Amino acid sequence: MHASAALLIGHSHSGKSPLGRHIERAARYRPQRIYHLDFGELLRNVARGMSVPGLDTNDALFVRSILDGTLLDAKHFPIAGALLDWFLGSVGFDPRAHVLLLNGFPRTRAQAAYADAYGIAMRLLIHCDCSAESAWKRKHLAAAGAGHEDRGGRGDDDPAIFGKRIVSFEQDTLPLVEYYRSRGTPVLRIPVDEDTTPRDMYDAVSAPLEAIAGPVPHDVSGRAAP
Repeated sequence: MHASAALLIGHSHSGKSPLGRHIERAARYRPQRIYHLDFGELLRNVARGMSVPGLDTNDALFVRSILDGTLLDAKHFPIAGALLDWFLGSVGFDPRAHVLLLNGFPRTRAQAAYADAYGIAMRLLIHCDCSAESAWKRKHLAAAGAGHEDRGGRGDDDPAIFGKRIVSFEQDTLPLVEYYRSRGTPVLRIPVDEDTTPRDMYDAVSAPLEAIAGPVPHDVSGRAAP
């Protein structure tokens, strides 16, 4: 399978998931649907007991162990493949008519190479560029119910796990910017601070998405991303 895709990267609490949901809602009105795959959410669901074809009990135990911020290693890439297969099947993904918006995978160059081999053609990289300091502030705002994300039940709210993810992003995931840029994939940087809303971010990314999914029709654009 060859699927056109875009990838969201950024620190925890940089707004990737709310932006992904905005984009998916807006895509209801585009010529091509865009489906947001929140890989972290899928992992949490597996850890809670969701059954996925191709994953056994040992895989589920490993998934629980990586929710502390450990990256999926090459030995366990088939877990990512099983989750991709399940998600694409669950939404009825048609590579001729749909676009995949990835969030949380790939997170390293090795994972990106696996995604390439799986048949994912990355056509846009969206970097939610949020400093570690702003990410911490957004985390505390979310915890107080004053931020822009619903983070209930997420393990990365733990300060130690959150700090581990901050370091991991800078060391392991940020190099994907150059990885994809060197392959000719457009890279869009969206500045994010503690006050940036999902709508702010959507406004910045809407035009570049037209290159892969077509424009939102004018008569519904006001409803596309409430």
